[in-house]
Amino acid sequence: PLSSCERVFTPWIDAEKRLAELGETLRSLENNRPLTDFDVLGFSLQHEMNYTNVLTILNSGGLPIHQRNRDQRHPIVIGGGSCVYNGEPMAEFFDAYVIGDGEEVILEINDLLAEMPVHETDREELLHALAKIPGVYVPSLYEVFYQADGTVDGFKKKYEGIPIPVMARKVQLNGAYIDTAPMVPSSKTIHDRAALEVLRGCTRGCRFCQAGYITRPIRERPSGELVRLSKEMMKNTGYDDLSLLSLSTADHKDLGGIVDGLLEDWDPALGISLPSLRIDGFDQRIATRLAELHQTGFTFAPEAGSQRLRKVISKDLGDREIFATLNGVFQKGWQTIKLYFQMGLPTETYEDLDELVDLVKRVRNMLVEKVPKRPKLNVSVNPHVPKPFTPFQWSVQDDLETLREKARYLKRIMPRGPVKFSYHEPDLSVLEGVMSRGDRKVSRAIERAWELG
Repeated sequence: PLSSCERVFTPWIDAEKRLAELGETLRSLENNRPLTDFDVLGFSLQHEMNYTNVLTILNSGGLPIHQRNRDQRHPIVIGGGSCVYNGEPMAEFFDAYVIGDGEEVILEINDLLAEMPVHETDREELLHALAKIPGVYVPSLYEVFYQADGTVDGFKKKYEGIPIPVMARKVQLNGAYIDTAPMVPSSKTIHDRAALEVLRGCTRGCRFCQAGYITRPIRERPSGELVRLSKEMMKNTGYDDLSLLSLSTADHKDLGGIVDGLLEDWDPALGISLPSLRIDGFDQRIATRLAELHQTGFTFAPEAGSQRLRKVISKDLGDREIFATLNGVFQKGWQTIKLYFQMGLPTETYEDLDELVDLVKRVRNMLVEKVPKRPKLNVSVNPHVPKPFTPFQWSVQDDLETLREKARYLKRIMPRGPVKFSYHEPDLSVLEGVMSRGDRKVSRAIERAWELG
């Protein structure tokens, strides 16, 4: 059936206030339609700190924020993205979640709603029908049981004929549709570039990485298809940069072939970026080829400064491999390197933090020696947040004061010169940890935070 999709964004505080003053509701960007006119209101939940924005959109759009208070007059509210692998903290506000890949299931939902119009069908009947689509989780159709201490004891479906557990949907990327003429924002965005997914999934098994577990198995797009799609997208959008996205783009079996294919008839003024590369096994030939273009730098993620801690997180990467790769990159003329680390990992000690800083110092010294002109070393350290469906999901997260002290300690002993040090605020990381592993009772705190602004 034919369908249309329009966008809506969270209004900033002043716009939200003005809407309320005028007695107006939030409307769609494309055709200025009230949100209540739509059949589905879909949210991509990629980060827990955006949860209160969901409530703002619902409220500003004239919808009751609680699922139990919505009926045929309102659109179905559906969530997707990595956060819905534990969507319980937002279960009070959503009608349904799509677990896993959405390319196929969104078409099945579309077909169902053509047969059962949202504004004409009993809401409970529609929710039951949605729950029978593989990969769709309808929280209101499941009951949660608690132990005496308030922890979750288990789940039970309220009705026969709905699945438990709900299994994530998976699609094959080979030949899967991708829009090579996506909308280009009229204002500058954080990631102002064309982006193409080269593979999905990961086999490395880093114990902290939720994405590496929930996106399995690994699936690749063929190199020839990627080259063709990339060139089409760059031509259609007019972007200056192309980003080849995945959890580890260097793990593609034919990354060299992709780069070679892209550089045929490629405008050297256009950039190609490979985000978050693996240090081990990095193909130096790729660095050589990409150095022909105007580039900013390479990003690597050692995650921990000591080899002991890297073994704990299942990232068994030795210093020799790190410096061999970086030496090769510097020799190819690259001036900027970004290194990602975490603090607060399980079993971490201050000795591990000392080794992190020592590693940065040695990288800095090599960079200054190999790159005499305008060398830059950007070091980012983020607090570890234990995530569901990872081996660390039951690990105790460092408390707020411990994380603050570690951040101050690193800032105090981090080398200067071409090193730019940054870290994520521990306050937000602690909140993220609560919401990423919380249950339905956390919804009360989310709602209260939203009420307080």
